[in-house]
Amino acid sequence: PSRFTEEAKKERHPFAYLPFGAGPRGCIGMKMGLLETKITLLRILQKFQFKICPETEIPLQLKSKATLGPKNGVYIMLESR
Repeated sequence: PSRFTEEAKKERHPFAYLPFGAGPRGCIGMKMGLLETKITLLRILQKFQFKICPETEIPLQLKSKATLGPKNGVYIMLESR
């Protein structure tokens, strides 16, 4: 439809289009998607053991004090339990 063209997107307020809705009457698909993601993460944590690779620098060097992200990344191995 014409409301999804690039010109229409530029004219629309950035918060006017919420595909999943908001509030208590929002789309249940969003909650289901979050639940599926949590279940998948749980299954990964149950089936695998995480180990640090030798490439990971210990102690970790931080990018900056504001973000607390590792400067050179964290390398991990997954081993089946």
